[in-house]
Amino acid sequence: MRPTRAVVAAIVLALCAAQAGADEAAFEDAPVGTSVEDLKSPLERAIAEREREETLFPGLKRLLQRFPPVIADSAVIARMRTYALPLRNSLDETAYAWTIGGKLALRSGWIKETVQAGIGIYGSYPLVEDDPQALTQLLRPGGTSYTIVGEGFLKLRWKGVEGTIWRQELDLPYVNGSDSRMTPNSFEGVIVRGERVDLTVTGTLDWTLGWLRRMRPRFADDFVSMGAQAGALDSDAPMYLIGVQGRPTDSLLIGFYNYLVPEVLNTAYVSADWLYELPDDWGFRTQWQFTHQNSGWGDELTGKEFRTWTGGGRFGLSRGGLMGWIGFSMTNDGEEVRSPYGTSAGFLSMMLSDFNSAGETAAILGLAYDLSRVGLEGASAFMQLGMGRGAKDVALGVSGVNEWELDLTFDYKIPSGRVKGLWFRARGAVRELDAPGLKLGYQVRLIINYDLPVL
Repeated sequence: MRPTRAVVAAIVLALCAAQAGADEAAFEDAPVGTSVEDLKSPLERAIAEREREETLFPGLKRLLQRFPPVIADSAVIARMRTYALPLRNSLDETAYAWTIGGKLALRSGWIKETVQAGIGIYGSYPLVEDDPQALTQLLRPGGTSYTIVGEGFLKLRWKGVEGTIWRQELDLPYVNGSDSRMTPNSFEGVIVRGERVDLTVTGTLDWTLGWLRRMRPRFADDFVSMGAQAGALDSDAPMYLIGVQGRPTDSLLIGFYNYLVPEVLNTAYVSADWLYELPDDWGFRTQWQFTHQNSGWGDELTGKEFRTWTGGGRFGLSRGGLMGWIGFSMTNDGEEVRSPYGTSAGFLSMMLSDFNSAGETAAILGLAYDLSRVGLEGASAFMQLGMGRGAKDVALGVSGVNEWELDLTFDYKIPSGRVKGLWFRARGAVRELDAPGLKLGYQVRLIINYDLPVL
């Protein structure tokens, strides 16, 4: 059944509610890379440790070595970003914003290898804007700036266990920064992690436990409860999370995460990631995942209990600076799979759509190339084409909506010199929903990133 014009707007909002601004998380923090080793899965990102940049002021760093480690090992990094984003959505609404801002991060050194403190101040400020509804998600509604303490934490270590208290960033499947705008999501609560434990059966094991009271959406200047962020506006429910992942071998990573917001939403996620080196410099990677969601054994989100699921896989192959990948997903026709706490863990999460609406089956094709092979050192490019069929809106009783999306990205990251790491990024996306009265939607994202390691 095809939708009528009277419900076109409702269909678009329903299909895009959890997807607007979605971005493939593997490509947010760095250029895509040109080997399957760089095709990170949500599991691998959850346990990755960010390398510390070398300071631009080594003389000052040497001077601080006279003091105790809490001062000598401290760090100050300005993560600067400017971002221009014109767009038109499928309802023919247009918006434009050009902003500047980012994050100022301060970290103390460790006190007796046991205690560390940190703070992160986030901000986004308009240079040019015509975006009163915050369609670009670069500024607050009304096109106004924001400044907020997005991070403010205390870390404690004891016998291989590390706990982080209060405001912090996370990079877990479904609960992450979704850092594709000016500043990332951040979360308020307690996270406890177990450092890698060597076991006879699994090789290494990592585990995570957490209680999250609130989160700050990436373009907001306030924290909201986890229940309210999911859409149950009167809920003050927190989130309880648990995650376990292990490496039976160096090339195989398997894991499970569960996130419970009581009476609102429960998300269970399981995945496997296998990386294999083939002869003659070929690389092969296959990744599989399955997500089951329900209403948290309550009805506060939709007024009734529900359950749904999505699953899929991705295969990647690389050699000589060229990488290609294909993927697929299938979603139960009972409900869409929601991701209100960050970028979806799905392999088909693209710039404008996650391809996980109720009843939707989808496929994706991606290609990436290292342009240093043709003399452009530090440059790379990639594209993705996604197609979905049979999406439906359960509440409206509308089904058979098809969609496609094409994303193109060019990255240039200066490889050496005084401004090493200065990163220029140009991205474009077009998306079409097969329903009467809808326009071809597009976004153009022009971004400059620079991490300035002050100390």
